[in-house]
Amino acid sequence: MEPLLRKLKDWIKVIQTAILGAIFVEAVLVIVIGVASNNLDKVYWLGILLSCAVIYLFLTIIKAAYQIRFPSSIVDELIAKRELEEKNKLFARQSNINEYISKAIQSLNTQTCNIQSVEDGKNLCDQELGVRLKDLLQSFVLHADVLLDAAINRNFTIGLYLDFYYKHPHSLADVFVGHYMGEDFVTEAPGTSAITDHGIILLKDDLNLQPYIPKELFLTEVNGPSFEVQSALKRSFNNLRFFKHQFSIEEQSYSIITAEILEVCSDDNASGVLFIIGKNDFSYPADLPEVLKIFNRIVANYVSRYNDCLKKAIIAKKKAAPATKPPAGPVVVSVPPEVQHLRENTENAAGAASEKPSQ
Repeated sequence: MEPLLRKLKDWIKVIQTAILGAIFVEAVLVIVIGVASNNLDKVYWLGILLSCAVIYLFLTIIKAAYQIRFPSSIVDELIAKRELEEKNKLFARQSNINEYISKAIQSLNTQTCNIQSVEDGKNLCDQELGVRLKDLLQSFVLHADVLLDAAINRNFTIGLYLDFYYKHPHSLADVFVGHYMGEDFVTEAPGTSAITDHGIILLKDDLNLQPYIPKELFLTEVNGPSFEVQSALKRSFNNLRFFKHQFSIEEQSYSIITAEILEVCSDDNASGVLFIIGKNDFSYPADLPEVLKIFNRIVANYVSRYNDCLKKAIIAKKKAAPATKPPAGPVVVSVPPEVQHLRENTENAAGAASEKPSQ
């Protein structure tokens, strides 16, 4: 690109010099032609007039030649060079995105293949979900500027809202193991949230917005900037769509991008929202919604595997723990969603079978 710009600069200098010279020579010729025109009775003035006319004609031809030779080819070459660079940039970005997706899938496979591992640091659910998700989405978080094609803005706050996931219990006293349809399930005493959780998980906070995005933001009554973020999250969660929204904090404008996280094996129900916040208003590539869908599918599958792993681990620990005396009176426990769905499907099937006429 630089050689082409130097060539264009040289041509411009030549044209500027030619224009100044042409103006001076034309001025002299016009004066001489005027004087010669008034003295045509003398032969030598006639010769001067003809000579000036020839020179003027020659000068006009030179000017036309300069105009024809103006470096349009260089301009065309610059345009072609620019278009090639844009295409190369687009190709490089797409290659990087493919690499980030590949790394996320590799991380998903590596950790889910170690579900039965007992080696520290390799078991899928031996740490809190937030820690594991940061590892899973490391390439996505570190290179968000590439995904957003942001040449200037490289600082973002990135996080997830998850509607349901399992967590490590502080105590097994409020954890109960049941058996239904040949499968063990685990549940918790009402009001304890011993093993279930939901809320915001921040993956990156370059903009220091954590005070405005508390863990319980989604289900808490808030106002101000927190309400703006909450509204954006709920809009994507409820409508299952990609959105972009602008808001301000102390005269600093921000933009938030939100994309729904669908439940595993579902296109109609959301299990969470991915969000990215950057300063000021910024544009994003046309393929960003589809790219985020891929990462969100990876997140949904990972959370599902994590929940299954942790559920089995809690059941195993509860069975291995000394039996505890249940509290006096009836014990009411909350039934996990998967057990509730299984129960409803079984009851519906049984009801349908009983309604069939006997032959």
